Formats: sequence, structure tokens, C-alpha cells
Amino acid sequence: MKRIVMLDTGPLGRLAHAHARTEVAEWVDQLLAAEVVVVIPEITDYELRRNLLLEGLSASGMRLDELKDELTYLPLTTAFPAAAETGKTYYVDGPNP
Repeated sequence: MKRIVMLDTGPLGRLAHAHARTEVAEWVDQLLAAEVVVVIPEITDYELRRNLLLEGLSASGMRLDELKDELTYLPLTTAFPAAAETGKTYYVDGPNP
């Protein structure tokens, strides 16, 4: 039976950061070497992406996209990436009247 590790925003954010923490990257590499399936749940992607957008961390957002290709992505719905952008607009600009 395959083992599965689902990342939450903490370790995923450290991996996506432009200056990724090597201890987290090494941990994920060890998991992958041990044939553990490392999963990025879409809700985690949404939460992290929204915060990266709010902080203007576009390089980290691009790295998050790369991680989705490198690890196993578990989608809930295709609406979440667009929802992150909408949420950023709401938090920055406020609700539309």
C-alpha cells in the first residue's frame, strides 16, 4: 500500500518561497525517494496562492505552479485558482457596491 502525505500551507509555502527552506525540500525529497505520494490539495493551493497574490510574491506563485507539476495535485474544482485572484481583489479593493 502506498503512503500518502498531504501538504498544508506551512510546508508548501516554504517549498514555494523563492528562497525555499532546504530542510523542507530535503524532507520532501526523502519522501519521494521512499515512494511516498506527496499531495498538494487544491484547497491548500488556493489558500497559499491567495496569500502570495496579496503579498505580491509572483516568483513564489510561479514556483507553486511548478510544484503542482512535480508533485501530485488533488483537485476539488477548477474554480479555486480564479477564486484566489477574486479574493485578492476583494481584500485589496474591497467589495463592489
